[in-house]
Amino acid sequence: MTGKSAPHTASVFVTDVSFPEGLRWRDDALWCSDIFGHRVLKIDGHGGIVEVARLDDRPSGLGFLPDGTPLVVSMIDRKIFAIDRGGALRLHADLSRLSGHFLDDMVVDGRGRAYVGSRNGGGPKTVSDSLLLVEPDGTSRIVAEAMVSPNGSVVTPDGEFLIVAETALGRLTRFRIGANGALSDRTVVT
Repeated sequence: MTGKSAPHTASVFVTDVSFPEGLRWRDDALWCSDIFGHRVLKIDGHGGIVEVARLDDRPSGLGFLPDGTPLVVSMIDRKIFAIDRGGALRLHADLSRLSGHFLDDMVVDGRGRAYVGSRNGGGPKTVSDSLLLVEPDGTSRIVAEAMVSPNGSVVTPDGEFLIVAETALGRLTRFRIGANGALSDRTVVT
């Protein structure tokens, strides 16, 4: 070869997953929610799958509290559950009073605050969705309104910004995270 790298080939890494969502890398494993399989999975570097928890509802966003406890979004009943060792689910927050339709993705910052996308019905023209904040103690509030399909959230490594994909609009929106978890300086970045 003359300085060119060999072409990459794709191969199947895992099977028996119906709709993976909320991908997170933690403790040398890829975690995901299998929405239609109603389970949270942990996948090792060789494609081995361990079922961490099973939900009656559809699981979506995943995150971890500072002590390592996994959190999972329960979409339709609009709750956040902590997953105890052995896979038992413990209610962390009931967001049904703040969310009109269903919950979606979630990201948890280094302080254990979870930011959750809430779909409140309607479409892109209604601009009716929101972002919810769940504190480590489970208390919750709305921190951003007038969103459109908030999904794919990340917190920057320095913990200063939350970036949210508003998927139906094909854009990324950035917020500055305040000391109390509040969001400000809303900016469309792409």
